[in-house]
Amino acid sequence: MQHGVPQELGLGGKTLPRHLYRSARYHVTAWTRAASCTHHAPVRVLPHITKLDDALGDFVVRVTCPCGTSRHIEPEALARIAGRSVTLAKLAPRMRCSNCGKKVAEVVAVARPRPRSGGRR
Repeated sequence: MQHGVPQELGLGGKTLPRHLYRSARYHVTAWTRAASCTHHAPVRVLPHITKLDDALGDFVVRVTCPCGTSRHIEPEALARIAGRSVTLAKLAPRMRCSNCGKKVAEVVAVARPRPRSGGRR
C-alpha cells in the first residue's frame, strides 16, 4: 500500500494525486480499518415488529432494493400515506426504488440509531 492506496488498483508503483484516492473506501491508515461493503453502520433488525403501529413507532423502517439502494424512513411518514395498521409485508410492493425504479424492495423495522456521544468521563 502506498499513501493509503491499495496495490490492487494496478498503479504499478505510481502515485495518484491525493484528491483521487481520498475516499473512505481506499483510505486506510494504522488507526483506521478498511471500510466494509455497506455504506451504513450495522443496525439491529427488529423481527417482532410487523405493523407500523407496533412498539409505539419507536423504530425506523429500512427499505432496501436489490440494486443496493437503501433508505431509512420514519414510520409516521409511512403511516400518513398507507395507514397506521398496514403491515410491513403489504408495504413492500408499494415501495419504488429511487435509483432503478423497480418495485422490488425488502422492508424491515430496525432499531433507532443511538446518539453518538463522547461517553462518561
